[in-house]
Amino acid sequence: MIAANENPRADQIVLQPHGAYRLSIPRTDAGGPDDGDLDVDGSLLVRGVGERRAAITARKIDRVFDVVGGRLDLRQLRLRQGRGRPDADGSGGAIRTTRPLEVAHSSITESRAFGDGGAIFAQGRRASVTLRRVLASENLASGDGRGGAVGTDGAQFVRIESSTIRRNEASDGGGVYLDVISERSVIKATTFERNNAPTGSGGALNVPVGSGVFVKNSTLAFNTASGGSDDPIDGGGGLYNAGGTHLNAVTMIGNIAFSDAGNKGGGVYTDGDIGVRNSLFVRNKSDFGQAGSNCAGPSPVVSFGGNLLTETGDTPACSGFDSRSDLVRSNPRVGALADWGGPTETVRLKNGSPAIDRAGRTTSPERDQRGVRRDHHPDVGAFELR
Repeated sequence: MIAANENPRADQIVLQPHGAYRLSIPRTDAGGPDDGDLDVDGSLLVRGVGERRAAITARKIDRVFDVVGGRLDLRQLRLRQGRGRPDADGSGGAIRTTRPLEVAHSSITESRAFGDGGAIFAQGRRASVTLRRVLASENLASGDGRGGAVGTDGAQFVRIESSTIRRNEASDGGGVYLDVISERSVIKATTFERNNAPTGSGGALNVPVGSGVFVKNSTLAFNTASGGSDDPIDGGGGLYNAGGTHLNAVTMIGNIAFSDAGNKGGGVYTDGDIGVRNSLFVRNKSDFGQAGSNCAGPSPVVSFGGNLLTETGDTPACSGFDSRSDLVRSNPRVGALADWGGPTETVRLKNGSPAIDRAGRTTSPERDQRGVRRDHHPDVGAFELR
């Protein structure tokens, strides 16, 4: 790694299949290149070869990578047991970056930040995060940390594709906390499953003021947000939006906002601009027990049609589902979250589901979350029944 940093040109490190690489030199207060994590100060590709991904285990000594210059690309790797420093420098459990980061065909698991970004933290306008076919699981941003899997602070953009964000935890944005400065952030063909924001908002995804994201062909399932008893802006078991968010062909199912202070939006809590089309909201709830807990918040959803909800209630947010092509049906007839093909788990539509053939023909994505081509009468949500 030190030699790669000294190379003025882009470099590459190839790790052997079945390889198990472990950090072994304890970090020091100086935090130099000779101890603790692997410092990156140039353009570098680190990749495994073969079907068996090489593993880099930090053994809770330090984070795995600290990117301070150039860019870092990771391919076919398993990163495990990273640990941010338990001080003011503690963000980024596995990776901290101020430059472009791209991770593909890899996993990042069991890492912990003492700040933002349980797995990945990206900071500053020169930073960006791109994930393709990545599993981010069982990562933690402890304390008041934001983004259990990915946390950003003024980064350029975040792009997540064909990935699984599962069982991560943070105060806000149990899965992803998306603080970005451009309008180029996209999440597609990705499943957020059982992430948790135990004291804040956005169990799966939190989009703060000034940020925006386009989410399509994705599933948000069984995520929870447990804050909001006293704070009127906390909520959103699936999504908390205070910025600008657009959903197209999204399935949002079984998310919960725990609160004793009223409906906080089991599916979506919105206090910003949000547009929704061709999306399926199924049995999201508020622990408060109030009806219509698929969505809540002071800002009405802007519906572009083709949506199906199990209920709307009388919340200001849900009042926006007023397109003539929006449906409310108590029994959507959906199956389990499972492997129905494709790189991620999805929620299957059962025969006879009212979601079948009810999405917009010209506005639905050409393919569903699994990559299956939609027919001339596309289905609502991330799954196309063929």
